[in-house]
Amino acid sequence: MYHSTFIRRFVERSMTRAAAVTAVSRYAADTIDQAGMRRDVKVIYNWIDTHRFRPPTAASAIRKPESRQTRLLFMGNPSVRKGADLLAPIMRELGPSFTLTYTAGLQSRALSDVAANMRNVGRIDDEDEIIRLYQDTDILLFPTRQEGFGLAALEAMACGVPVIATRGTALPEVVEDGVTGMLCPEGDVPAFVTACRLLGADRHLWQTTSAGARRRAEMLFSEDIIIPQYIGLYEALLSGTP
Repeated sequence: MYHSTFIRRFVERSMTRAAAVTAVSRYAADTIDQAGMRRDVKVIYNWIDTHRFRPPTAASAIRKPESRQTRLLFMGNPSVRKGADLLAPIMRELGPSFTLTYTAGLQSRALSDVAANMRNVGRIDDEDEIIRLYQDTDILLFPTRQEGFGLAALEAMACGVPVIATRGTALPEVVEDGVTGMLCPEGDVPAFVTACRLLGADRHLWQTTSAGARRRAEMLFSEDIIIPQYIGLYEALLSGTP
């Protein structure tokens, strides 16, 4: 209790004294505001190197054959907060026409509930291997319950991978429902199953959301877009006009 109180007081003092405070999403900024820490928080989204995180080929939008299994990917810590407990129920309902590759995350945990069509690739630290995982999948399955931003969703989108994620916290700021993927109610297994089946079966929908995902990543979250926002903030602070 003392430790958490000390941290909160330290954060509050830092927030008050800072010349400016940034947040990686509107959701995060609103959380700071609602906690009474700071109201003038500037939202500057996380960014990604879209030259590295990219589709495998220029023709990536047609890389998904209709005749094979739909490949799903879960990237992140296998925790309840990340919705990892929903993966096995979703995959059992989807059946053998879908496969899910999932990582062990930073904590290298193993899931206690695993379906037959799930494969654990363990903890992956190498960025090249992470990119290859995205490039070798059809859909990112991301049923997380709490996200301050949703970097895995952005990484997948930059690689031209549509995202099926939770409609909540910061994720709607990253994933545009029906354009770059599909958003589902939190914890709603049937809704996630329906979204996976729809996106897996409809080739045209998959192609359009794949292209939309890459386009949104480039237009809103690339280094070329975000870094100048930080530079502009620093310049404003130095000039005395934040």
